Amino acid sequence: MPRNIYVCFTCLRDSALLPLHYTALKRALPGVRVYYVFEPEEGRQADVPEGAFRVLAPFPHNRNLLGLRCHLGMLQTMKHLSEQNGMANAIKIDADVILRSDYFLSTLGSEHDMVGVAPAQVYYCKGTCYGMTHSLICKTIQYLSHGYMDLSDRLEDSTISMAAAIVSDANRIRIHNARSADGSEFLYSIFTRRLQQEPRFISSIRGFIDCGDPIYTRDFPDAIEAKAAAMRFILQQNL
Repeated sequence: MPRNIYVCFTCLRDSALLPLHYTALKRALPGVRVYYVFEPEEGRQADVPEGAFRVLAPFPHNRNLLGLRCHLGMLQTMKHLSEQNGMANAIKIDADVILRSDYFLSTLGSEHDMVGVAPAQVYYCKGTCYGMTHSLICKTIQYLSHGYMDLSDRLEDSTISMAAAIVSDANRIRIHNARSADGSEFLYSIFTRRLQQEPRFISSIRGFIDCGDPIYTRDFPDAIEAKAAAMRFILQQNL
């Protein structure tokens, strides 16, 4: 059974990114199990890369994974997939992320029950890419189901991370801070023109590159096209 499984909560609009996303994961982690989770109506129409798994889960994604019902649906899906894979750690990863390696997750399941990355000194793992053990997922579901009163449309990363921190043992959550990392340990980078102009910089990034907000989006008629261009560029540097 795998140590980690990768779970991407995505939508039909992101379909153009999924082959690039999956290629990066397979390069970084040969034999990786990747699950693309859709709302049922969209998921039946979406193309999923050969070798990956399509999951149709009946909870609302609410555009950008907003709201308690969505967050519980995500956690319940991660719990189910973890159990299908021998209680593997579940890594939530966005469709517009290029993974270079999973070294930053090395303590997940041994020293830590949740591991993630923040681009600054914040108190929660950013939704771009974080991992949770099966045990912590179950505890977080229990808390959000019975003890959580905030029904506003919060983002999933802050809600899930804060709930996990409440129910976890002390020091069992690790948040890597990208801004304090040196070049060899770089974990988080919004794709910018710097990477286009200095492609050798890509080789120093050992964690992942977030292509979620390319600053040159105006060069393309569509944001998805801009993300896809960024992801293709990064993959080409690694050929």
